[in-house]
Amino acid sequence: MKTERLNQFDILKGVGILLVMIGHAISTNSIVYNLIYGFHMPLFFFCSGFFFKDRQLMESFTKDVKGLLVPWMTFSCVLVLCSFVLQFLSNGIGPLFQPLDENCYILYHTIWFLLCLFIVRLLYLLMWKCNRHIISVLCVGGGIFGIYIEIF
Repeated sequence: MKTERLNQFDILKGVGILLVMIGHAISTNSIVYNLIYGFHMPLFFFCSGFFFKDRQLMESFTKDVKGLLVPWMTFSCVLVLCSFVLQFLSNGIGPLFQPLDENCYILYHTIWFLLCLFIVRLLYLLMWKCNRHIISVLCVGGGIFGIYIEIF
C-alpha cells in the first residue's frame, strides 16, 4: 500500500533548510541567530520522529546504520583523508590536523547531526520498547534540561 506524501512536511523541512542557511550567514551575536539556533535542528528531528514506525530492534538498527552511520563514517573518512593529503602537499605549512582534537572542524562540525540522529533514534526506539510513558517524561525533562543549560 502506497502512502500519500505530506507536502506540509516538505515545506517545513524547506523552511528549516533556509533557516540553517540564514543562521550560518548572520552574526552570532544577534537575537535572530539565537532564535534560529534554538529550534532549527530540533525541527528536523521532529520531522524525522513524526514518521516513526515501530519495528523490530534489529531491523531498525540495521536500517539506521545503513542510512545514517555509514554515510557519516564515509564522509568523515573522506574528509580526514583529504585533510592529510592537503597537509602533506603543503609541506606541513598550516594548522596541524589532529583527528581526535575537540576543535577539529572536519569531524565535529560538518555532519554531526547524522551521528546525533542515529543515537537519538536508537534511544527513542529502546525507550519505546520499554515503556511508552517514560518517553513523555524524558522528552519534557530533556527539554527543560536543555533550556537550563542554554540559560546558565
